[in-house]
Amino acid sequence: MSGADLQAFADRVVADLTGPGGRFEMTSADVLGAAMPVMRHRGSSLAETLRASEQFGDREYLVTSGRRISYAEHAAAALALAAALSQRHGVRKGDRIGILAA
Repeated sequence: MSGADLQAFADRVVADLTGPGGRFEMTSADVLGAAMPVMRHRGSSLAETLRASEQFGDREYLVTSGRRISYAEHAAAALALAAALSQRHGVRKGDRIGILAA
């Protein structure tokens, strides 16, 4: 398969996943006064998304070359981070924080 064939295949996969009826269908929504591309079937908040993921318990959530964590472990880590931000740094509901990741 040529490079062009691989790119065409990848483009079709993305279109199937993000197009109308796709599992990750994209649409446009107003986000703080600006039209932004967003997933149509998304949680309304990070907290809602985290709560929904808890149903998967001990199933694998994230797998890297050096680590595997379950949905339950991820939820526990996220809750611990939220508690630390609140208790140590005074972050409250409605506050905005930035997260830098590479």
